[in-house]
Amino acid sequence: MPTNQGKNPVTSRYTFRSQSPSSDRQQPNPSPPVGSAMSCDHDNMAEVIRNGIEEAFLSKAFQATLVESLVPAIAEAVREKICNDISQAFQLELDAKQAQFDEATGQIRSLRREISSVRALLDDQEQYSRRNCLPRFLAFLNQRTRQVLMI
Repeated sequence: MPTNQGKNPVTSRYTFRSQSPSSDRQQPNPSPPVGSAMSCDHDNMAEVIRNGIEEAFLSKAFQATLVESLVPAIAEAVREKICNDISQAFQLELDAKQAQFDEATGQIRSLRREISSVRALLDDQEQYSRRNCLPRFLAFLNQRTRQVLMI
C-alpha cells in the first residue's frame, strides 16, 4: 500500500494560490495525486475533509463573502425588529393619550352642560328676584320731587 510519507493525501493533491494580491481565493490544482487517494482509510478521509472545511472557513475570501452576504440581512432583520418594537411602543402611547383626550373631552362637555344649567338657574333667579322682590323696594312718592326712595 503506497503512502504519502506523512503528508495529508487530499491536501497534497491540491495546491492553493491567490488569484490576485487583494484576493485570498484558493484554486485547486487539477493534477491528480500519485496513487494516494485510493489508499486513505475512513479516519484519514474524515480528517482531510475536516481540515479542508476548516481551511475554507478560515480563508479571508470566504469570511469576506460571508460578511458581505450576512451583514445586510442581519441589519434588515434588526431594523425591522426595532421598527416594529418602536411602532408598538408609539401605538401604546398614542392609545393612552387618545384615551386621556377622550376622557378630557367628555369632562369638558359635562362642564359645559353644567355651566349652561347654572346660567339658566341664574337667569331664573334674576327673573324671580325682579318679580318677587319689587314689593321690598317700595318707593315712596314724594309729592314734590317724585323720586323713588328705597326702604
